[in-house]
Amino acid sequence: MTSNMETKAIILCAGQGIRLRPLTDNIPKCLVKVNGIPILVNAIRVLSGIGIKEIVLVVGYLADAIKKQIGEDFEGVKIKYIENKAYNNTNSMYSLSLGLESVSSNVWVLEGDVFLSRQILDLPLSGEMSWFTDSRAAIFDGAFLKSKDLRRVDGLKIIRGNESKIGLHKSIGLLYISKPVVEKIKKWLTDGVVQERTNEYYDLILADHFDQIKCNLVDVVGCKWFEIDTIEDLQKAELIFK
Repeated sequence: MTSNMETKAIILCAGQGIRLRPLTDNIPKCLVKVNGIPILVNAIRVLSGIGIKEIVLVVGYLADAIKKQIGEDFEGVKIKYIENKAYNNTNSMYSLSLGLESVSSNVWVLEGDVFLSRQILDLPLSGEMSWFTDSRAAIFDGAFLKSKDLRRVDGLKIIRGNESKIGLHKSIGLLYISKPVVEKIKKWLTDGVVQERTNEYYDLILADHFDQIKCNLVDVVGCKWFEIDTIEDLQKAELIFK
């Protein structure tokens, strides 16, 4: 693994967490607790555990609550805030475009509703970008990636409901992007903003350019993680991480 001493991380925390109400009436989704630990606190600790010293938090909904609880230095990790003031009518592509503006190094990108174990970030990286997925996570909806050789990503689908997920890998909302690719992604996201695609997932923007980068799958199957969108999700996550 590349040394993380100069690697940064971005956590996307701007969303409203509508499906987690009433828990998110007064706190942002990322501060919802799993067995007493806020999702965001777990994320920062996991990243700190692999040597990350600086994390960019892209905030929006109830941003002040995050700033108050996390501060500018959390357990030795420098925290920088970028505010997505249009959080109520934009999606993750816009938050990521804001978060990447000040980044010119290798970078981890993590969605702020994912509770995960440290061992996931110790898995081997490969390619210009590593996209962390779970080949056995058919219970979820969301972004699923395709790969003909179970290595290089060559397609992506957003799946809702009962559509078949056979042969697809569920994104767990975690990416590792190498420095040379960061500038490319910045441009693709900027172009997407100009094209008025700000209310799309970043997954869809990146999928338009899989033929231009070596994006490889990292299968986390067997490792603990959970994406928390609903009260039911939260209950399942608490059982997994009990």
